[in-house]
Amino acid sequence: RARLARRIPLPDLGTHVGFAVAALIVFSITATSAPSRVARVADLVLDPGALVEPMPESGIYPVSGDLRVPVGDPVVLRARDFTGSDAPVVVEVDRTGGFWQSLDVDETQVEDTGRAREIEFGIEFVEDPFRYRFRRGTVVSPSRSVSIHERPVVTSVRLDLVPPDYSGRPARTIDNPAGAINALEGTAVRLSGEASSPLSAARRLEAGNAVDMPVDRVAFADTFTVLADREFRIELVDDEGFGGEALTVYRIVAEPDLPPSVEVLAPAEDRPLERDLKLAISAVAADDVGLARLDLVWRQDGTDEWARIPLLDAPGPSIVDLELDRGESDVAASFIWDLGEVDLLPGDGLAYALEATDNHARAGGQVTRSQTWRLRLPTISELFHEDRSERQESGEDQRDLLAEGQELREDLERLNRELLKDPDPEWQKREEIRDTLERQEELRQSLEDASDELRRQMEDFERENAGNLDTLEKMEMIQELLEDLKDDETLQAWLEAMQEAMDELSPMEIQRQMEDSLARQEEFNRRLDRTIELLKELERERRMSDLVEETNEYLDRQRELAEMTD
Repeated sequence: RARLARRIPLPDLGTHVGFAVAALIVFSITATSAPSRVARVADLVLDPGALVEPMPESGIYPVSGDLRVPVGDPVVLRARDFTGSDAPVVVEVDRTGGFWQSLDVDETQVEDTGRAREIEFGIEFVEDPFRYRFRRGTVVSPSRSVSIHERPVVTSVRLDLVPPDYSGRPARTIDNPAGAINALEGTAVRLSGEASSPLSAARRLEAGNAVDMPVDRVAFADTFTVLADREFRIELVDDEGFGGEALTVYRIVAEPDLPPSVEVLAPAEDRPLERDLKLAISAVAADDVGLARLDLVWRQDGTDEWARIPLLDAPGPSIVDLELDRGESDVAASFIWDLGEVDLLPGDGLAYALEATDNHARAGGQVTRSQTWRLRLPTISELFHEDRSERQESGEDQRDLLAEGQELREDLERLNRELLKDPDPEWQKREEIRDTLERQEELRQSLEDASDELRRQMEDFERENAGNLDTLEKMEMIQELLEDLKDDETLQAWLEAMQEAMDELSPMEIQRQMEDSLARQEEFNRRLDRTIELLKELERERRMSDLVEETNEYLDRQRELAEMTD
């Protein structure tokens, strides 16, 4: 068995320990005073090959070595010259594989360090790979290469646009957008795309800010909402740390959701209420996205609160004969508003308008009100005055027609007398007869127009005087006379035949036709005169009725004032 004493001479152990302690003290002092030398020694221990450093004494060496440069970037080529020659130094570049092109090096790019001369040569823009070497006189350095690194570029972009739900617009996808893209405010956008090489980062540059986007190898993505116009660029950094140029500008134009428009087409004026308390209204409303409501709003004089009647949904009994023509974003409405349930007294008024509300969800619905129009319930005296004016105008029209008929009758009598004297009239006389016949036709047409208006007034009068039998009989007589005058087809046919046959009738036939025309005109005037007389009688009766109604109205107001005083 081996013994420890044989391996370590114990008698000399103290000496060995002393030397070790001394060496440790020296190392500590050296590490404190010269740490760089200690580090150098440590490097040599770890890399023994570093002990050998060739120190050339001649030649040119490309110290920049092989390089990899992003396309479009500058590059600096460096060399160390030990030749000591005064010959010009050049850089030789081979871009084609065998042909070396010489590029002069300015002396300002050469620095003499004493031991050697340091040379730098810059190329501002690198497009293609090449080899390079340095030459001074007949001394040529080894060749090295410059390879190109393609910058990452965007190869595809996709925008998925999802409009707000309330708009009802479909989603759409745009690949590789070019130019401005329109999108409704509130549209959600998902931006996705791919790059030409694996990425370490992608950023959306917008309004001076850089927004990082998630990346997955060559893919990148982002989401945002369009609330205003946006312009952005996409910046890429590949997995080697090289960045691409963000040149393409993507633009999204935000379309505002505008308030709706609404207009009352008819009656579109301030007016008195009719006696049946009904008002026919037609209106149109539109919105750029869509309509949610269309309401008739009104406010009685003396109140601040507006009442509301919906037109698109369950309008209620006060809206009669409602017709809606709805499009995607507009509607045309026509209806009759029955104000019978509105507490209106003679002389009271109200204001009304139409309100359109769009379906803008974020704004809670934008509201537009049409121009406000006024309605007024006339007093009884105002109604009577209006009726009297209409009747006076109608009576004047009838009297004008009678006067014209009498003048026409006198012309017919004159022409008839002249025909008796000269049975064969000349051309000029024939033209005068023809003009007289045309006047007779115009008179008949004027009476027809006046009769329609008179008939309407008679219908109103009949409703107001339904209990007066004597009045009803007179009105029936007037209506029969009007129908006879208006629908006298025999007279109309005779006039047309007379006009067409004027050039073919013999003198005796012309005279006989003139006598018939005179007789017909006399009958026409007689009927018209009878109508006017009946109208005068009705006017007197209505004036009496008006007086009674005005008296009753005055008494009612007196009673109201008395009650207010009590």
